[in-house]
Amino acid sequence: MVDGHGSLYGTFKPAARLPPRSAPHLAFVQAYEQGDLADFIRMVQKSLQEEPEMGVVSATTALHRLARGWSAGNGVGAELASATVDVLVLLSHRLADIFRYANSPSSLSGLGELQPRHVAITAWSFATLQRCPALKLRGEHFTALFRPLAEAAVPRIPDFDGQSLGNLLWGCAVTRQVNRRLFFVASRRTRELLASRELGGQNLSNILWSFSQVRLPNHALFQEVARHPEVFDDDTHKVSSQHITNILWAFSRIHGKLGMFRSFFDAGAEAAIPKLGTFKTQELANLLWTFANQTMYHEDLFAAVAEHAKGRIAEFDNFDLSQLLWSFAKVWWRDANLLGEAAQDMLFGPKNRLKRMCAQDLGCVLWAFAMLQWPDEALFQSLARAVREQFGTLKPLDIGNVAWALAMSNQMDVSTARMIADHALRQPGDSFGHDFGATAEGWVHVLSSLEEPLSGTVVDLEKWEGLKARFNAAIFAPLCEKLQRLRRVTEAEGDTAQRMMDMRQELGLVEAWVGDLQLEHLGPEYSELLASRCGLWSPGEWTTRARNALEAFEKTSSQCTSPERMQDGVQRGKSYRVGLHQSKVLAWLAYDLQLRSPTSNAELSEPGQVVSYGRAERDFCPHWQAAEKLLLPLASTSHSRGGHAERVAMLQVFAHALRCAAGHSGPGAAELTGDVWLFASHWPCISCLAVLCQATALARSVRFHLCWDGFASHSEPHAPPAGGEPWTAAALDHRDRAACGAVYAEAGIQHLLEAREEDRFEEIRCKSGCGLLWIEGDLGSGELARRSFQQLSQIPSLALQISQHS
Repeated sequence: MVDGHGSLYGTFKPAARLPPRSAPHLAFVQAYEQGDLADFIRMVQKSLQEEPEMGVVSATTALHRLARGWSAGNGVGAELASATVDVLVLLSHRLADIFRYANSPSSLSGLGELQPRHVAITAWSFATLQRCPALKLRGEHFTALFRPLAEAAVPRIPDFDGQSLGNLLWGCAVTRQVNRRLFFVASRRTRELLASRELGGQNLSNILWSFSQVRLPNHALFQEVARHPEVFDDDTHKVSSQHITNILWAFSRIHGKLGMFRSFFDAGAEAAIPKLGTFKTQELANLLWTFANQTMYHEDLFAAVAEHAKGRIAEFDNFDLSQLLWSFAKVWWRDANLLGEAAQDMLFGPKNRLKRMCAQDLGCVLWAFAMLQWPDEALFQSLARAVREQFGTLKPLDIGNVAWALAMSNQMDVSTARMIADHALRQPGDSFGHDFGATAEGWVHVLSSLEEPLSGTVVDLEKWEGLKARFNAAIFAPLCEKLQRLRRVTEAEGDTAQRMMDMRQELGLVEAWVGDLQLEHLGPEYSELLASRCGLWSPGEWTTRARNALEAFEKTSSQCTSPERMQDGVQRGKSYRVGLHQSKVLAWLAYDLQLRSPTSNAELSEPGQVVSYGRAERDFCPHWQAAEKLLLPLASTSHSRGGHAERVAMLQVFAHALRCAAGHSGPGAAELTGDVWLFASHWPCISCLAVLCQATALARSVRFHLCWDGFASHSEPHAPPAGGEPWTAAALDHRDRAACGAVYAEAGIQHLLEAREEDRFEEIRCKSGCGLLWIEGDLGSGELARRSFQQLSQIPSLALQISQHS
C-alpha cells in the first residue's frame, strides 16, 4: 500500500486514457448518506478501477466523505483501515496528476475545472485522515501529493475565500507539508480578506494557527490582524471560545517573548470574559498560557478564569492543570482558594495525579507552587517524591527548573542532589552543554541548587567539582575565550576596515555558538566572573551614586514594577508585563572623555543619568545610526536584545563621540581617552557583555568600569504580599519628568532633568567608560548620514588599551 520511500504516490505510471464517463460524485454522496462506510469504500474503489481518469469533483467528493466518515468514528477494524488506505493510494495518484496538469497548457482527460474548494478539500481531508490512529498515516506519506497541490494552489490564491484558505493552510500545517511560497501568497490574501471584513471566526483562527504551527512568523500578517481587534466581535463572524483561544495562542507562540500586541490581547481578553462559561478546561488553560508566555497578565481575565476554574479542578487533565498553575505562577498571580483546591486535588483527587502525571507536568506543578511560595509541606514532599520517581524521564531542559523548585521548597536533600548530579554527569559531552545550557534556569540553577547539599562528604564534593568542571569545559571557558578574542581582535595589524571586518567575523562566531546553546545569561556569580575575565568588572565607591539614582528613578517611574497591587488611578482590565523583563532593567551611565586631535581638543562629559530600555526615538539621528552599526547585539531566537539598557548606554557614548568627531577638521586622527562608568540594576545578558567587549575593542584607550546589582529588586518579588493579594505590575509607560523633579532634587541628582539642546538625540543618558576612538577625516553630520556601512566601519580605529579589573 505504501512504498519503501514512505509516499502514497509511489512510482505511479499514468494509465492509458479511456473515454470519459459521467462524474459519479452524486452517487458517492447518496451512498455515503444511505450506507455504511465499508460499502462506501467498496463503491469508491470499484469506481476508481473502472474509471481511473476520475474528475476532480468526483475525486474530492469521495476523499471528503472518507475523511468525514473516519473522523466521525465510523471506521473500525484493521480490514476497513487497509481498504481505506488502498483507496487513498488510488485517489492520491489521480489528484496528484490533476494538480500537476492544472497549470499546464496540456490537457488531461477528465480533469474538470479545478476550483479553490477542491484544493482545500484535498488538504483538509488528508490532514483529518492523518489524525485517525487506525490508518497509521504520517505527513511524509503525502509529500508527492502536496507538492503539486501547492503549485496548483499558488496562482489560484486570489480566488480563495476565507473558508477554503483556512482549510488549505490547516491541512498543510497538520501534515507538515510547508511550501513557503504558498504561505507567503496566502498571507497576502488573508490581509485582503481582513480589509474587506470577509474573514473572521473559525477561518481566521485556522490561518493564524497554521502559521504558528509551522513556525512562520509572517510579521506583516500578524501586524495587520492586530490592527483589527474587531475580529473578536460577534457582529460579522461568530466567535467561539476555541476561536479566541487559537488566535491568541498563535500570536503568543510566534511573538511570545516580545509582548508586542497588548491592545489586541486586551480585546481578546475582554471578548473572552463574558464567554468563559462556555470554555472547556483545556481552553481556559491555553488562554492563560497565551498571556503568561509573554510574562503578561490581564487583571480582569486572570481573576475571572480563577473563579471559573474553582470547583472544576478535577475536570482538568494533567497537562492542562500543570499549564494552568504554571501560567498563574509565571505572573505571580496568587489566588489562595484556587491553589488550595489544586493542592488537595494533587494529594487526594480522583485522578491520582501524583502517580499518573508525567515528569514534565509534575515539574511544572512543583515549580508553580514553589514560585508562589505555597505553605504546604505535605504537598511539596509528595510532589518531590513523585518527581524523584520519574526523574530519569525528565528532559535536560527541565532539570534546572526542577532543581530550583526543590531547593526553594526545602526538598533538596542529599540523595536528591546526588541523583541530579549523577544524571547530569552521565550526559554525553555535546548533550551536556547544549541541553543544560538551553535556558538561564538550566545549568546555573543546577549548580546553585546542588552546592550546599553536595558539601558534606568527600564523594559528594567530588560530584560537585565534577559538575563545575563539566560546566566550565562545556560553557564557561569557551564563552570566556570567545569574548576575550572579540576584545583583542583589533590589536592585529592592518587598516581600520580590515580590523572592523575581523571583529565582525569574531562576533559572528560568538553569535553562532551562543545561539546554538540558546544561552541568555549565566546568573549573577558566573556573569561577574565572566566580566572580570574580560576586564570589565570594577566595583567601587562610584556605585553608591549609581544606586541612589536608580532608586530615585524607580520611585517615580511606572516603568518599574512593584510586588504590590496596582495603585489607584491605573486603569483596570488591561494587560501588564510583570517579572524580570528586559524593559524593566535600568542602567546608570557616566563618562569623562577627552577627544584630542592635532588641531583641536574636546571634552565629553556626563555626570550621571539613568538609561532605560528602548532606542526608537533616536533612530533618526545619523550619529546614533552609525553607533548602532558599530555595537551590534547578538541575534536571538526569543526576542530582540538591541534595546537593552546596557547597550543603549554604550550607544549614547559612541554617538556623542561621533557627533563631536564630525566637527573635527584638519589632517590626522582624533583620539578618545578617559573613563566610562556603567551600572545596571540586573546582571547583564551575554549579548550586552558582547556589546561591551565590542566597545572596548573599538575604544582601546578608554577605561570601562562595569558593575551591577545581583537582581532587579523592582521587578522580582520574593515573598507573597500581605493578605494573599495577587502580584501585579503597573502599566509600562514613559516617566513624567516634571513629577520626578522633587525626588531627584532631594537625591542630589537634579541634573538628570536638565535638557541640553546639543544632546537632544540622547535624551536618556547614563554614566559609563569608553576606550580609545580614532576618527579619521572630516565628517559632517550630513555626510555621515550618506555614508554606507562599509564607509562607516572605517570611522573608529581598532586598538585596545584597557586595564584589567578583578
